[in-house]
Amino acid sequence: MQTTSTPFRQPVSPINVPPASPIPAATAAATTDPLQELMNLVAAMKTQLDDLQNKHLDISRKLREATQSARQKERIYQETSRKLERIRMAV
Repeated sequence: MQTTSTPFRQPVSPINVPPASPIPAATAAATTDPLQELMNLVAAMKTQLDDLQNKHLDISRKLREATQSARQKERIYQETSRKLERIRMAV
């Protein structure tokens, strides 16, 4: 009997999880206290959250500036169109 392979089936790939960084031997012995390790992880997470918040604020500011600029250009375009129409009517 022949085995048929299904061309539509893709191999299942694992979830992209960053590999855990190895802990040096000197720090492994120093951080055997689970509570201290937890505190260090919480501090690192707070730093990451602060960085994300700063990036969010930067993106929000840039979006607001781009929106205001687009509105200003639209106003200038409309004013110019009105002025040209008045000139055409006057001629």
